[in-house]
Amino acid sequence: MHLYIVRHGLCRHNLPDSTSVVCDSIYNTIRQYDDAILIPQGVLQADLTGRRLKNISFDAAYTSTTVRTIMTAAGILKFQQRPVELHLWDELIEIGTPRTPAPLQILCSIWDRLVPDDSTFVAVNEGDDELWRRALNVREKLFDIYRGDENVLIVSHGGFMHKYLLPAILDIPREKYRLAAENCGITKLQIRSGGSVTVNCINETGHLEDSISREPFTLDIR
Repeated sequence: MHLYIVRHGLCRHNLPDSTSVVCDSIYNTIRQYDDAILIPQGVLQADLTGRRLKNISFDAAYTSTTVRTIMTAAGILKFQQRPVELHLWDELIEIGTPRTPAPLQILCSIWDRLVPDDSTFVAVNEGDDELWRRALNVREKLFDIYRGDENVLIVSHGGFMHKYLLPAILDIPREKYRLAAENCGITKLQIRSGGSVTVNCINETGHLEDSISREPFTLDIR
C-alpha cells in the first residue's frame, strides 16, 4: 500500500491571530470565517495538493467527519481522472473536535462518491490513551484491507496525525516523536504486506509555494 496522509487546509483558527478577519483574495472582500471551514487560502492549498497528486490514481480515500477535512479531500479528489469513494471515518477525528456532519453544499460535488459510516455526531473531548487506541485501530484496519500496491489517501488533523497516527503506523513510541505539520503537507509511506514501512516523504510542502506563508505547527514530544 502507498499511503498518502494530508493535513487539512488552512482555517481561521490556524492563523496567528485567529480572531481577526481574513482578506478574501478570491472575491476581494473582507469576511469573518467560521473555524470549521477552510478560508480561501486553505481552498487554494487543497487545490494545489490535488494538482500535486493528480497523477496518483487513488483506490480509496478516508477523511474525518469535520467540514475542513472533507473540503480538503474534495479539493484533492476533483483532480482525479476517475471517481474515488470518500469514506467518512470518525477514528481520524482530533481531540476536542465536534463530530458534525458537513453541510450539503460542501458535499454536493462529491455526493456520489461519499460513503458515510455509522457515526454518532456528538461533541467529544477524548484523552491521550483513547486517541492512541484509535490510531492503532486505524493502522490495523488499513494493514488488513490493503495488502498490495493500492494508493490510499487520508485527510485528517495535525495533532492526531503526527502525535498518534504516524507513530502507530511506524511502530515507534509516541512519547518521543517530534515533527512539524503544515496545512496540506503531504506524508507518503509505503507499507508492505509483512508490515514493514518505508518513509518516502514527511510534510512535503513544495507544492504550496503560492499559498499563504506562515510558521508551521510543530509538535515537540520528549
